[in-house]
Amino acid sequence: MAALDDYIKFLAQKPAAEREYRTLEFYHSDFSTPLRFVADFEDIDLTLESTAPRNASTSQTFTALAMDIQEPSEGLEGTQILSCSIGATNDLLQDKMDLMTAGNAFEAIECIYRKYYSGDSSVPILVMYLSVTRVDFDGYTKNNIVAEDQDLASKSAGELYTLIRFPGLEGI
Repeated sequence: MAALDDYIKFLAQKPAAEREYRTLEFYHSDFSTPLRFVADFEDIDLTLESTAPRNASTSQTFTALAMDIQEPSEGLEGTQILSCSIGATNDLLQDKMDLMTAGNAFEAIECIYRKYYSGDSSVPILVMYLSVTRVDFDGYTKNNIVAEDQDLASKSAGELYTLIRFPGLEGI
């Protein structure tokens, strides 16, 4: 977890040469490919986590978009809520949603929020698996998206305890 340790140092020091990348991935069984966006000014290749549902541990291109992502916050009932305002998507998300078939209309659109640190983009620092609960299209200029995870009891939290990270566990 060297990347996580470096990220903690980054948060404390905020060096000018380093930055974080916030990304969103949208997927539905009626989409031909996942839509991957990064809140930045140019496309970037980032490596997905080893547990990703699609293209695990591979480098993928995230398309740059003007996005304002509100960090996921916990609601009153234990829900994780992510809200995002996306501008200038060239109707890509709306076009994909228009292709959804009636038979799959009630299937949730998956949303994966990933945060990367430029010092080590080989692994995301944060990964959250959510479902899109609301999409408001405001013409060509702006889309508002809300994604939630309402089943926190079945999700893993924390980090994986390994002998490399926690050598004191050996022999227990």
